[in-house]
Amino acid sequence: MKSSLKNPLISIIVPVFNVKNYIEKCILSLINQTYENIEIILVDDGSSDGSEIVCDKFQSEYKNTVKVIHQKNQGLSVARNVGLENASGEFVCFVDSDDYVEPTMLEMLFNSLSFANADISICSFFEENENNKTLQTVNFKDEEFSNYNAIENLSNKNNGYGFVVVWNKLFKRNLFKNITFPKNKIHEDQFVIFKLFFLANKISTCSNKLYHHVNHKQNISASSNYIKHFDDIDGIFSQIEFCKENNILFLLSSVAIHLYELIKFYLNKGYSLGNLKNGEIKIIKQYLKKCRQFSKYCYKLKLISKDDYFKYKKTYYLSPIKKFKLKHLAKIKKSKHALFYKSIYTKLFIRGKK
Repeated sequence: MKSSLKNPLISIIVPVFNVKNYIEKCILSLINQTYENIEIILVDDGSSDGSEIVCDKFQSEYKNTVKVIHQKNQGLSVARNVGLENASGEFVCFVDSDDYVEPTMLEMLFNSLSFANADISICSFFEENENNKTLQTVNFKDEEFSNYNAIENLSNKNNGYGFVVVWNKLFKRNLFKNITFPKNKIHEDQFVIFKLFFLANKISTCSNKLYHHVNHKQNISASSNYIKHFDDIDGIFSQIEFCKENNILFLLSSVAIHLYELIKFYLNKGYSLGNLKNGEIKIIKQYLKKCRQFSKYCYKLKLISKDDYFKYKKTYYLSPIKKFKLKHLAKIKKSKHALFYKSIYTKLFIRGKK
């Protein structure tokens, strides 16, 4: 694990928590990389299902490559931060312990980064279910981006998700000198990625699909309670403050788009749940108030058009019908009078839109 000018050391940080059914496949996909100068840092975040034993087994078998750190459970962000603190590589990447990667991932990401003289490289990837069936792919072209262009692409409808997450990327480790993942947050990537892009000289993207992101019921994003997902919106608010502090207000037009799309997504998810409590609806209203204030700020600075301003304003207002859907829709669907209620619902809420 020695660095050289040609093949510098890459640190692979893998937070591990109760993923016994997935962790071995993940580690093997890293050990079998065609890029050989690597260190694999497994941060066991208080596992109790045997994952910790699997980690120790690989450390015993691959002493020169695998390093295991055991700690009490503190969450994904802390585990990633601990991994960064113990990383020796000039470059660093993050892999989730229930995912796996192609054998050429690091080699291709490093070549993409080197060819472009970039500080971050990004690969296309597969979204899969736990049976390895492809649900969708997120695709990039072989391109280069400035730091500002990369931040703007966070709001891209087609592949913005691939820009936001950290696990399909290779970073120069010095970018993290003053950046850590926020504790007790989910969607923690949202809080740091724009800062990393801002510091980067250049960002390259790779068309090859090299990462397999596995979706299952134990995923943090799938298992966390609904309101907790608004951490994602907090990440956008932190980006807004960052743009103001660094006098890059022109980027707020793309941030406004990103915020609008996320709010729509989480409201629709709330409607599908349809059983929110009054306290949860109150929290949503508080978020929407901040969103309205931001869109008004952008409109005054002429960062968004008048049409967009009113479109955003309408979405950020929780009408009585929207409140009703958030609170009662699930009960209506489960009621023994569901067909009767459905006809009323359709008449009031669906036909009424036309």
